[in-house]
Amino acid sequence: MVILRALAAEAIEEQRRQALAGKRMSRGADQSFNGVGLPAIFGDLSEPVPTPVGPHCWWWHTPDDLADKISEKDLVRDTRIYVHAVWRLLTDAVLSLDYAVYVQDLLAELGRLRDGLDGRFSLDSLMAGAMALRDSAKRLAACAAAADDDQAARVNRTLMLMSRALVPLDCTSGDRFAHDPALALPAWPTLQPLRDLAAAAPDSDAGKFLAVSAVRARNRVVHALRQATAAADA
Repeated sequence: MVILRALAAEAIEEQRRQALAGKRMSRGADQSFNGVGLPAIFGDLSEPVPTPVGPHCWWWHTPDDLADKISEKDLVRDTRIYVHAVWRLLTDAVLSLDYAVYVQDLLAELGRLRDGLDGRFSLDSLMAGAMALRDSAKRLAACAAAADDDQAARVNRTLMLMSRALVPLDCTSGDRFAHDPALALPAWPTLQPLRDLAAAAPDSDAGKFLAVSAVRARNRVVHALRQATAAADA
């Protein structure tokens, strides 16, 4: 997830001397806890290099998925990367969760949506909420950089509260009481009703129905942004 990308990049750079390529966290590896706002950092690391001979990883989750499919050297390498990340998360005074970069990602998505909607639906409250959260997240980061032990504990509690509000927006279509199927989801699935509205013909019956869903989606995201901002400001 984007909020942990910097930590992932550090672990791979220091343990493997490689730059993180990375991709958006998928619905693989179950991701059972997105709905309650628990961040995630790695799905998997080592995969065989694709070859033109036979299907890629044909043995995955079969009786043939044995130790000969990955070398001991690669297992040690992956373990070092995982342990590096876990060690940082367990021992750093402040958790490595970057919600300023999260908001930049959201603002970029909102910019694309605004272009697609072309004035048919207001995103002003969403943009304002995102920018307010961006400013609060930056102030929180500055506080964390100078925090003593007591302040660090408060910052960590704040980051956890922010995660509960914000992770579901980017990673689920439902909420803490409903689990998504193990199928691919777009980025920011909570904004999908706004994308659907942008794709509908203006003034069509479908567009009018979709406008109702878009209002609900906008309200849900604005509410979560306000929750996170209030936590950071407090």
